[in-house]
Amino acid sequence: MIRSANLKKILLIVLIMGCEESAEPEGRGGVIITIDDRSINNWYSHRNYYLNNNIKCTFFLSNIHDYTNDEINMLIELHNDGHELAYHGTHHINANEYLQDHTLQEYLDYEILPDLFIMDSLLTYPISFAYPYGARNDSLDQYLFAYFEILRGTAYNNQILKNIEDLESVFVTLDETNTLVHGVGIDSIYNNSFDDVKGGLNRANNNNEIIIFYLHNIGGDNIYHINFEFFDQIINYVNNLDMPILTISQINSANDIP
Repeated sequence: MIRSANLKKILLIVLIMGCEESAEPEGRGGVIITIDDRSINNWYSHRNYYLNNNIKCTFFLSNIHDYTNDEINMLIELHNDGHELAYHGTHHINANEYLQDHTLQEYLDYEILPDLFIMDSLLTYPISFAYPYGARNDSLDQYLFAYFEILRGTAYNNQILKNIEDLESVFVTLDETNTLVHGVGIDSIYNNSFDDVKGGLNRANNNNEIIIFYLHNIGGDNIYHINFEFFDQIINYVNNLDMPILTISQINSANDIP
């Protein structure tokens, strides 16, 4: 027979255990939207849309030495809104092609350091670097980790991996340190349908993963752009799933995720 005092202790232990279990955070996926190159007027024109939909983009900047004062000021405003400014090279060259006839040090001196100094002076020092054209190799990765915490390559769905949800490299988790990551393109030129994108989002949400997308322009007539209506459809689906839209540096800062 269980004494009354012992029964109270048992009930208290069960209650405490139940509270501890309920205090565990529920897992959910996330989304990272990276935007490449230097279409700053286009990016800035959607500033209110980002604010109204709680979107935090990561802008990978190239050719910073050509920016106007107005473009610098627009980027400062976007940065103050919570978007991340990251790096995409001085001349936007294909690294693997360049390295066929040049050394790693020459690549560093030509493509990495010049505008990196300018960005540090005028904007902020970037945590992340995205390879132009996704062109990278293991030796170059190790060389650039001296300057950046995160490197981003690209991944493509093809005849074998037809669906975004099958591209393992574009999904990351928070239980590991992410240094080399990949994004999948959602500009119209990549021909990914809404069902393709939705499949990737559903996988991320169901598996507590973060999926990384990249694009170049939202609307407009540039060959590398995503139609605004398509972008808005994706954002509405993300918001309906209650998935946070993160900057790329947040994949290694779990405490910063809302």
